[in-house]
Amino acid sequence: MWPPQWSYLPLIVRPLIDTLHIATLGTMIAVVLAIPVAFLAARNTTANQFTWLIGRAILVGSRSINTVIWGLLFVAIFSPGAVAGICAVAARSVGFIAKLIAEAIRKSTPARSRRCRRPAPARCRRIGSRSCRKSCRC
Repeated sequence: MWPPQWSYLPLIVRPLIDTLHIATLGTMIAVVLAIPVAFLAARNTTANQFTWLIGRAILVGSRSINTVIWGLLFVAIFSPGAVAGICAVAARSVGFIAKLIAEAIRKSTPARSRRCRRPAPARCRRIGSRSCRKSCRC
């Protein structure tokens, strides 16, 4: 342990680089897969309740299963290696990334920006009380 044995460094560098590549590629694939899932999971961009529920089910399913379980599943499919690790990281990360994107989509609608540009109602301008100003915010 201490002091470190530097003779092991050449043996450790290659697996360390492979691990960084697995994490990076898995996250990049998750971002690509998360964008359509996010549009399904955002309530204001889905056509009906059924498609919204499908998007939410994908989010919940991806986030509730641990990375180790995803890894075991993909090792059974692809055999041990980098491909199984990349798929496990991507499957786990797609739920988290899609949830963040879906929340951003839901909060940035054209209707909200139009509502914020509208002048305050006359009642709020006339009264000017703190509670009234709070209720007139967009």
